[in-house]
Amino acid sequence: MEASEGSFMKKIWNHLSSDQKIAIFLVLFTGAMHSFIIPYGVEETGRPQLVSPKTFPTLITITLSVFSFMLFLKRYFAKNTVVKSENSDRVYQLIPPRLIIAVALFILYIFLTPIIGYLLTSIIIMPAFFILYGTRKKLLIVGLSIVLPFLLFWFFSKVMLVMLPQGIFF
Repeated sequence: MEASEGSFMKKIWNHLSSDQKIAIFLVLFTGAMHSFIIPYGVEETGRPQLVSPKTFPTLITITLSVFSFMLFLKRYFAKNTVVKSENSDRVYQLIPPRLIIAVALFILYIFLTPIIGYLLTSIIIMPAFFILYGTRKKLLIVGLSIVLPFLLFWFFSKVMLVMLPQGIFF
């Protein structure tokens, strides 16, 4: 099983362009910079101020991360959306419709959450994701779409003491 997982990852890695591999490295590098190097390597002055010594390194790190992500996605927004493999007769579609629908659902989720709250938004959007990714059992879709948001809401609000967006209804 482990060998097949390794070969699967190797196929994905070999399918990536050199720009995408560099972009992955840069995103990982900027994540490490933002998580480890900046917080522990830049000293604060001790007094509150609008622009601290961490502001400029953080701004550069975030900008580099955004441009690295754009570099990774550049291939997917090329004019030719269908690519034929050099080694075989397989044809790859660069932007799968499922990806576009998933991104649209995430954007809808982001906009609905402050308005109607975490629970209702999750209960509305989750079935769409289940159907999008192939789940066809209606009882499973309905059950998980109701139970999971309530479990997560309870865990974050009662155990972790983190308030999730309430919205106007809940």
